[in-house]
Amino acid sequence: MKKHFQIILLIAGIILFISGNILNAQGITYYSAGNLPANLLSSWITGENGSFKNPLNFTSGDTFIIRSGHKMYTTGEWRISGIYSGLWIEEDGILEAKNPVSLSRGTIFFIDNGGKYIHNYSENNINTPSVFRGLNKFRYNSTVEILKWNYSEENGEIAGFPEGITWGNLTLKWNPEVNDWSLFTSTSVVEGNFTFDVNNDKHLISMDKEGTGLVFRVGGDFIMKSGILYFSAGTLPEKNLFILDIAGNYIQTGGKFAHMQNSSSLTINLKGYEKTFVYKNGILDVSNINWVVDVLAGYTLESNIPVDKNGSLTVGVLGTLDCSSYSVTGEGTFTLSKGATLKTAHISGINGSISVAGLKTLTPATTNYVFYGDYPQITGSLIPSSINGYLRSSEPRAL
Repeated sequence: MKKHFQIILLIAGIILFISGNILNAQGITYYSAGNLPANLLSSWITGENGSFKNPLNFTSGDTFIIRSGHKMYTTGEWRISGIYSGLWIEEDGILEAKNPVSLSRGTIFFIDNGGKYIHNYSENNINTPSVFRGLNKFRYNSTVEILKWNYSEENGEIAGFPEGITWGNLTLKWNPEVNDWSLFTSTSVVEGNFTFDVNNDKHLISMDKEGTGLVFRVGGDFIMKSGILYFSAGTLPEKNLFILDIAGNYIQTGGKFAHMQNSSSLTINLKGYEKTFVYKNGILDVSNINWVVDVLAGYTLESNIPVDKNGSLTVGVLGTLDCSSYSVTGEGTFTLSKGATLKTAHISGINGSISVAGLKTLTPATTNYVFYGDYPQITGSLIPSSINGYLRSSEPRAL
């Protein structure tokens, strides 16, 4: 019995020894002490059991957490490394990197919902900034804002954009020194809002410069404020796949958005529900662009939506397009699919809302129409003789 007890004690001791070493290997968690320079050791404390010990270095595999409400910044280069090391930004925490931040490949870079990282430094080289070299874990409502980027003055080249990252909100405000900065690879995801606000119309940025194909998924709003953004600027003759999925609103208040790829059209899938299309200012070049209000999706126009002669707008099965008092315009085609709904407040009814010069297909017997104008409306000659649903506001004046 005594022998068995000794064995149990020995096993327990081994477990405690292993556990202690694992905990030690994972390093210490340090927290921001306030709105302080992140690259200084004195800006970090343990905060455990009333202890406020500062780290000895940033290279021992420790985790550094910017707490909610703290805005940290850099006053010099900041390097984090070591096994199990990490950089975390909590909700409402902010890190503005005004100097190079370097993370080892095993360092976890985590941004929580509501947290924000501002990239505000440039190095004179064409290497992708090493702050994105670690294991990037960005929550869907986190934000990365790009104000500057690496650029080589010697050869006039720009560093590549990070690959393989699932972004939360992504905002681009950097004014590039030269043309043709390519952003994404074949499939890229922004789970929140994608905002393009490059205040320099002399330089264009392309999502897929080589023209080899790109599927770009935006879980929130697609926002164009300024600058020139081409979905593709390639000139390859073969057919390639170009898709832009938007689950939020399409909002353009400035800048230029275009798809400069003649061999392959761009399909923009509007996939949200109770969302809007807003084109207030700037240039929306819809050459070789096909719009789709996706299955079960619903969008309201807050401006006219243009369709090029080589393009189309399709309202998918059970989808809804509310034109309000605006119109689908241009020389392209329009299709209202089976079970879809078209709403209009236009005084000229369907003819006023769907004014494209190309083929207009309103699937008979299965489509629905809603007239809700403030003044008497004409239903329009486009309405099929047999429809699934014919709705109007409760007041007779609607028709």
